[in-house]
Amino acid sequence: MRSGPKRTNLQSLPSPPLSSPRRSRSRHMDAGQVRSVYLTLHYYRAGDEGVVAHEIQISKDGKPLLKSTPAKPDQPDKLLFDKTQMPAVNRISCQRIGSKLYMVSREGWLPENVRGNLAYVLDAKSSGELVKLHELPSIDSEDPNIIAAHGRLYHLARPANNTSGRPMPFEVYDPSTRSWDPLPPLPQAPFFPYAKAPRLYYGYAVWGSCILFSLGFLGMTLTTIFFVPVLFNVESRTWHQVYVKHNMGRANGCFPWHDKAVVVGDTIYALGLKRGTIISFSITKSGSEEDGTLSYSLTTPYFLNGLKIISHPKYKHCKCKLQCWSPLGDFEFCLVQTTTSSDPKCQPFFITTFKIIHKEGTFSRIQSLFSALQFMGTQGYGHFLPLFCYNPDYEPKEALVTLKKDVLKQRNKIEGITQEIDNDILGIKPIEASLTHDEKVEMQNETNNVICSPCNVECLKLDSALGGESATTVEIKSSLGNIDSNSGDFEPEESTMDSTDPKCQPFVITTFKIIHKKGTFSRIQSLFSALQFMGTHGYGHFLPLFCHNPDYEPKEALGDFDKGRIKREKQDRRHLSGG
Repeated sequence: MRSGPKRTNLQSLPSPPLSSPRRSRSRHMDAGQVRSVYLTLHYYRAGDEGVVAHEIQISKDGKPLLKSTPAKPDQPDKLLFDKTQMPAVNRISCQRIGSKLYMVSREGWLPENVRGNLAYVLDAKSSGELVKLHELPSIDSEDPNIIAAHGRLYHLARPANNTSGRPMPFEVYDPSTRSWDPLPPLPQAPFFPYAKAPRLYYGYAVWGSCILFSLGFLGMTLTTIFFVPVLFNVESRTWHQVYVKHNMGRANGCFPWHDKAVVVGDTIYALGLKRGTIISFSITKSGSEEDGTLSYSLTTPYFLNGLKIISHPKYKHCKCKLQCWSPLGDFEFCLVQTTTSSDPKCQPFFITTFKIIHKEGTFSRIQSLFSALQFMGTQGYGHFLPLFCYNPDYEPKEALVTLKKDVLKQRNKIEGITQEIDNDILGIKPIEASLTHDEKVEMQNETNNVICSPCNVECLKLDSALGGESATTVEIKSSLGNIDSNSGDFEPEESTMDSTDPKCQPFVITTFKIIHKKGTFSRIQSLFSALQFMGTHGYGHFLPLFCHNPDYEPKEALGDFDKGRIKREKQDRRHLSGG
């Protein structure tokens, strides 16, 4: 039987707000002088785990109002749920919209046992009761990642087979309509160079109408983290690469950042990868999407100096394992950190309040306000892991973005989920727009029962007629291709089928032009893509070896060896001619 204080069942939770009556001694203070930070904790012990909520009250000058000691530790204010309500507590993701806290988890532990999603909502300023969210994310995910932006929830799902190179599904939830709508998925390429690299989510930032994601993947040694920032434009519904310097691609204590970052103009403040550090960097935009020169980049991050965390000979904050933070308004923040303890009765929590002295165009710094060591009673719970914390009375202002219904209806299907794909990113090659409807229908009839798979072999030929900047790719597939006469696009789909037609073999002939942009991201302008067939009777199968244009050869610089050879040839000719 569980030892320690008896816990309240979920069905018998009290209806008042989260604030506990035992905190009434601080209620004599003016409401404007007290700020509350609601901390969501995941507790776990052998055979039991769940989620509890705890309130931290902070005075106007940044000092926590409650004190606790190892002999008299504080107790969690409220039990939200245990394993009977949410089986996969370790997969829970929390975000807030206003005063409402949204918690989403998958149902089932192993990927093959995932049976769907579970979600709950807690409004800390109203009844304080936990309400089950019936409008669940439509995408099953091994690890749901919930993002709050523009008054909506976004769900970036990590597929069960995270190393397969498949796109990461993406969807949005609108609380006003209580519905989930699919969005273009995050492609594997060109953001993640290795198809079998597990994609990891760390945090995000809301920058205007864009969401900046802090993603990454582990290196071969599983100790090095490669930072991969990507950006999603909510208005244009497109994914974009974000440029970082090559030496920032590896973990340097700053990137990838954790949790939701705070954005002030183009300046971003976030929790660094190294525990107990606050970093700052900026995002810049250049070019335009109309001419294909649009690009985003991050400046070199730096650590903000001035953060002072209380020290204790027995409990050292440098050993903190997990942390979370919450903005309080006016550039003030509350940082909550915890670490494991050998004391079976309590667990230490470092609660630090600080203010960021924002300096536009120069280095910002931190002004520490207060740091206290608090203790949480662990009897009956085990260990606590912080999941999320927030101040229900303050939420950073974000741009309002309207999603047009007619845009939401334009979707493609991927993995049985309705999605819209960015053709430029995925490299889908369009059919020549000048084809008539009858020609498209005829082409469709020729390949009606054929499924396209990734090309096994391809070769590249430069075309002098297009100035040497264009190219023709000749692709040979192990199975045939399917051309949609309605969309005019050549849509590749994964397949392991080989071509069963003994009389011909398909060739995909594609011409394109590289729009070269010096110093920024170049892009491709597709010219034409056609499906041709080569007779295989008497030959079997074809494998391309090489292709070239005899009328064009790229100009190359002459090396020292070639210069010497030409000089010797001239001398030999003069000698033979008697000159």
